[in-house]
Amino acid sequence: MPSLTEPGRALDPFSRETLEFPSVVEMVRGYLTGPIAEPLLDELEPLSDVAPLRGAFALVREALEYRRTSPRPGLSNLKD
Repeated sequence: MPSLTEPGRALDPFSRETLEFPSVVEMVRGYLTGPIAEPLLDELEPLSDVAPLRGAFALVREALEYRRTSPRPGLSNLKD
């Protein structure tokens, strides 16, 4: 994850609290279904650079579209 000290990405503590970022992270934590995502969530940091945000939102749109058309993940391709 990007550091908050990188140019164009720094968010001061006031901004983090104004965005209620810790609360958002905790809300997302409730949707985790296993330990794999836990370390990634702990490293999550807010971004202020627009390009990575657009990419992330594109992935969210793709996931929502998949979820809309296929409410249950297909497990038939998994090997024992």
